Amino acid sequence: MNSTLAMTNVISDAAFEADLDGAVIHANAAFVHLLRLVPGDDWRSSVHERDRTLVDSIWNQTLHNPNGQPLEVDFNTRAGGVSLRLRVQAVTTKNAVTGAVGIIAPSTIVRPPSWETDPITGLPEREAAMTDIARLVAQGTGVVAWVKIEQPTDIVRKDAARQLLATLRPDDVVAIASDDSFLLSLHNVAQLAAAEQIGERLTAALRKADIAARVGLALCNVDLAEATLIREAEAGAWAAAPGAWSFAD
Repeated sequence: MNSTLAMTNVISDAAFEADLDGAVIHANAAFVHLLRLVPGDDWRSSVHERDRTLVDSIWNQTLHNPNGQPLEVDFNTRAGGVSLRLRVQAVTTKNAVTGAVGIIAPSTIVRPPSWETDPITGLPEREAAMTDIARLVAQGTGVVAWVKIEQPTDIVRKDAARQLLATLRPDDVVAIASDDSFLLSLHNVAQLAAAEQIGERLTAALRKADIAARVGLALCNVDLAEATLIREAEAGAWAAAPGAWSFAD
């Protein structure tokens, strides 16, 4: 019995198994019906642009942490803004990750509107991160990060986007800031030490992929405006050496 059928014995929602690229290789009848409602060669192409960063983030986290607990994320579809919830867990064969098993069910959580996306990376435009940074300001906690790529070819930008999504949590936002830069909004970070750990994680993930980048950070508080946080994060990136991170001078 394959892992998809095993899960559907317990959960009757739309279930599927996908390979490392997210292409569906097994599915139950409910999932086939869902695809008729939200058609697309890649089932993730039916996710609103605003939510792609969430879905891709949880997908990458699952594949990078195969022994972790199942992860969940709520998202909207392109078809009438239908709200769905994805619950996903890695599939391993002989201690190697071969794909993931997912369950998709209705959700009562409605995500914000969609954004235009970058055709190379699939990430949302800068405005998506700016809108999320406004939430950080209202909450008084969080980190804004600016990632500047040294050699921004299409392949490097795509690989950098993949690494950033895999490093962050599902509720964090990764957006395109310019042809060579990404703007990140990270939630629930209140301490300087935690922000420093984020800088280490981001630079380590990019170095692992042989991507030369500078990372700038700005720690949020209620006294700093959204535009100020973004300027400080960008200034930190310029202050950092290649392959390193920094706060603004």
